[in-house]
Amino acid sequence: MTQQVNNNIAKILGVSEDSISALPKEIIGSMQAVLESVEVRNEDDAKMLYSELDGYWRKGNVLNGLNDVAGDTGIDYTTLVNLDYDTQQELVFEYMADSSNTAHLYDVVNKALAVMELENVAKLTDIPVSRLKEYPFETQVQLCGMYSMEYDENDSFELISRLKGVIGL
Repeated sequence: MTQQVNNNIAKILGVSEDSISALPKEIIGSMQAVLESVEVRNEDDAKMLYSELDGYWRKGNVLNGLNDVAGDTGIDYTTLVNLDYDTQQELVFEYMADSSNTAHLYDVVNKALAVMELENVAKLTDIPVSRLKEYPFETQVQLCGMYSMEYDENDSFELISRLKGVIGL
């Protein structure tokens, strides 16, 4: 990406050129693709362009923060980038607030990992994930654990019944 493209993105977002250059290369590439594909003809187009670029800028900063978390805690970076985006943001925020509290950061990661399969449980049981998230955390962990241990592509009827039984359906 040329420096001029970085400058244009920085100007649109109202941030420094250095903050754009510091983003991961894949994020910068995505931002460049957005810049090239969106033709700004009116105010709505300009808002859409800003929104798209801002989303990538935020995601890039979260990824940079996760790199710092991984480096200081020893938690594998790949693990962190595979967590849901809300958890990633929470980790970066908590790290920025108190980078020395590694026990808390591990707790946040472990809680997210414990319910990582919730979307798969939702798909399998045909229950919206939003509804599953209404159940107590311990129930969500139980559902995800059961799914992780017992899921078999070829025979899921019994598992579906058992998962639904956990939540009384």
